[in-house]
Amino acid sequence: ALCPKRCDRTDQSPYPEFLSIEDYRCYMLFFKVRFFVESWQLIEALGVLEEIEKLKFADNKYYYQEWLMYYSFIMELSGEENLNLRVSIIEEALRITIHTPIGSHVLKDKLVPR
Repeated sequence: ALCPKRCDRTDQSPYPEFLSIEDYRCYMLFFKVRFFVESWQLIEALGVLEEIEKLKFADNKYYYQEWLMYYSFIMELSGEENLNLRVSIIEEALRITIHTPIGSHVLKDKLVPR
């Protein structure tokens, strides 16, 4: 059941493949970001995000999207009160993969605690 079609294929590795060393480094640095965010070490998480930014996201739009989402999340955890700024960051991140516009009011409704 795990392998419904031709399990004998050897051309598809179960491990991630990286285009460059920068791609690999960004991938691994996101693990550090997640660790720091989950343990509330926000300054350290921001430092790792800076490292990823210096690597220019390994020219990977999905790394950039993940970076934006973590940045917005860190802003929320640190008490950033500028909701419009957070919404604009999330909208930018979503535009990378969602091609239909999402209204700011929808995001604000989801972000504002009731």
